Amino acid sequence: MARVKQVITDFTTGEISPKMIARTDLESYKHGAKEMKNAYPLPHGAATSRRGTQFVAELRNSSKPSRLIPFIYSRTLSYCLVINDGYLRFVRNGQYILSGGTPYEIAVPYTDSELSTLRFTQVGTVMYFVHGNYPPKTLTRVSDTSWTLADAAFTYYAVTDFWYENYFIKFKIISGTTAFKTGDNFTIAATAGTVTDPTPTNTGNGTIAAVTFKNSAPTETWTITCVYADSDRQEWSVVGSVSGTKILTWHTGNYPKTIVFHEQRLYFGGTAMNPQTIWGSAIGEYTNFTQGAKDNNALQFTIASNQYDELIHLSSARYLLPLTYGGEFSMTGSSTTGITPSTIRIAPQTYHGSNDCMPIKIGNEVIFVQRDNAKVRAISYSVAEDVNQAPDISVLAEHLVGPGVIEAAFAQSPDYLSWWIRQDGTLLSCVHMRDFNMTGWSSHSTEGNFEHLAVIPESNQDTVYLVIERTINGNTKRYIEFFNYYDDVYTDCAIQLTAGSPTTTWTGLSHLEGKEVFPVGDGQVLPKVTVSSGQITLSKAVSSLVVGIPYLPRIVLQHPNVPNEHGTSQGGKVNISKILIKVLNTTGLTINNQEQPFRKFGDLTDSAIAPFTGDIAIANLGWSSNENTVLEQPYPLPWTILSAVMFVNSND
Repeated sequence: MARVKQVITDFTTGEISPKMIARTDLESYKHGAKEMKNAYPLPHGAATSRRGTQFVAELRNSSKPSRLIPFIYSRTLSYCLVINDGYLRFVRNGQYILSGGTPYEIAVPYTDSELSTLRFTQVGTVMYFVHGNYPPKTLTRVSDTSWTLADAAFTYYAVTDFWYENYFIKFKIISGTTAFKTGDNFTIAATAGTVTDPTPTNTGNGTIAAVTFKNSAPTETWTITCVYADSDRQEWSVVGSVSGTKILTWHTGNYPKTIVFHEQRLYFGGTAMNPQTIWGSAIGEYTNFTQGAKDNNALQFTIASNQYDELIHLSSARYLLPLTYGGEFSMTGSSTTGITPSTIRIAPQTYHGSNDCMPIKIGNEVIFVQRDNAKVRAISYSVAEDVNQAPDISVLAEHLVGPGVIEAAFAQSPDYLSWWIRQDGTLLSCVHMRDFNMTGWSSHSTEGNFEHLAVIPESNQDTVYLVIERTINGNTKRYIEFFNYYDDVYTDCAIQLTAGSPTTTWTGLSHLEGKEVFPVGDGQVLPKVTVSSGQITLSKAVSSLVVGIPYLPRIVLQHPNVPNEHGTSQGGKVNISKILIKVLNTTGLTINNQEQPFRKFGDLTDSAIAPFTGDIAIANLGWSSNENTVLEQPYPLPWTILSAVMFVNSND
């Protein structure tokens, strides 16, 4: 019989796949759990229960889908944009922005089915939106209650010796022997298709060639004026009497689908007719898409590959990364000038393909979901191979990611976690720190379905906002909620209330009508009660109350593996004679359904229990061949597990 103390010093691998249960030879097995739910590993190695969600408000229309988008202007000024039912509302510091006592809102054109493929990027107080069915738009903030959504006002000049083309007209200006001057102009006035190439007014230093009217345009007048001139380049404004799409490539049914800022350019990518084409603005002029030969001119390139590579995302990292349905590319320029019209290089990197989930950045890596929805990959640069690599960071938890993830966001503070919405309404979390070779996944549940999320900085840390679908009193509700790391909130859809004097009856809970809730009054856990007519009656009078829907943090430890004279205890029976759990600032713990005492002799029974740090032991668990050690937190109170020591006897 072998007798050992098996120590689990950390939980950095999180929950690992059932396919790995036999891989006791791997280090990840030793640092993982069989199940980790409503809890997650910390970068230090401990596992802690997730915080509860605090109720913000119901969506404008709970019967309609929604989308959350972060708008971040500064460390102290950020908003969670809420698109729902054809309108955009604004959340700041845990509440809707109001105007005249009602939520401030502006209309948006995007339909319910289009929200998931809406892309965005931001500079200063302006956010750009793109969708293949609409012209690119800008959302501009003036104040909390003054926002404007409008079509982006792009500049497409005619350029000497380059073709100019829009929906109605096409021509080329040919330089003359003497440079054009600012103010030179052409006038075109004729019935479509009958124009004769005119000469410029004031000079005679060049010609306008191959003028063509298109799309059965009526008689038009076009004025073409030189607005910039130097020794080798001129730009010309083009104004026509017939309004139309600004440029032929972007028109109804053929607008860009993805967007990003990179190296002082605004890039657009992928239309229905040009799915592999990328357009970049002039440097520092985000609405100027005049193409030319100069380094700072706008540019246009198409990915050439041996397969259909529709652009799904553009991401900015060490390089510009076009992520397509077929694979991952890098878009680079020279080391001195960056990407320019003459130095651009597009090269394939890996061949996994992307889904519609927008990539996120963690450290120096870009994290994206493979096109099968079932794997999460991290693109990073390999110095040894001089290429970007994209390893699967979800392989150890493929059972969690496998059902498909559709949305993600990264919260750097306080716990360095990325959050992932699964298409079945489950929430996943992942702590991923490449410097420490650490990746740990876990899952989270609530009474309802997680649908959307966004992360914005607030109060010197990141706030995770969520849209959660719940059934309240028999009706479907969609609520905006956020993980409350600021207060001791360990229930979901929670609300915090105070009273001038202790009371047992509390109102203002209509958003939880019919739900059994877990109240914490003056820091003390009270018996569960059910909300009726928007109120509850407690078993004792309190002055402050946190009340919400309970959830159960749970960690199932891996089965012990004890080396013995036969090599291993696997397949035999083991006796766990004692388990020692080291906790940090914890109140409440059950081990295999046996509740552990936290109240000390002499403590007042009607007061809150102080959090405990130290060792909690339980003995005589008995012989077992396949049962596991289950740790749970039955109360809405803090819970952090630092380590576990199992005193194991093996009898083969």
